[in-house]
Amino acid sequence: MQFKKILFSLFAWHLTLTLFAQNPTVTGFHKRFVGTINKNNPIVLQLSRAGEELSGYYYYTKVGLPLRLTGKLKPNGWKISEYAEGGTETGTFDGNLAGGKIVGVWKTAKGDKQYDFELKEDYSSGAMAFDHFHMEGTQRLFKEHESPNANMKIDAVFPQKFENQ
Repeated sequence: MQFKKILFSLFAWHLTLTLFAQNPTVTGFHKRFVGTINKNNPIVLQLSRAGEELSGYYYYTKVGLPLRLTGKLKPNGWKISEYAEGGTETGTFDGNLAGGKIVGVWKTAKGDKQYDFELKEDYSSGAMAFDHFHMEGTQRLFKEHESPNANMKIDAVFPQKFENQ
């Protein structure tokens, strides 16, 4: 039994070294945006990206109640659905993120109303932007023999460095 523990420990150590020999890539972010829908409804939006998945929340500054957001990147931008507290879809954001700005169209879930929106990155209230790093790997215990594989995934979130820091 002691031999199995030593062998497993060596294997885990080797897999970890193999993973950390990779260069982790930034696969996402967490950012804060402020702006308006229909030029007269101020909102604050917190958006996270992990790979192709988008999530977060936003709120109208006059109301303060958060609406949950989920979505995916598309080849020409992204589409995010918003949900009220009970889980009912209440609208969608179709837009593009470029140069620290998000611009696009917000629509009701029924599609009967739509308004332009424009948001810009903003950290004036002490919020911070974060990068999301992801690494994963698989390693066989013995390369020459049929042996078990170990799979490892590591995700880390680090603050971005700002020019004014």
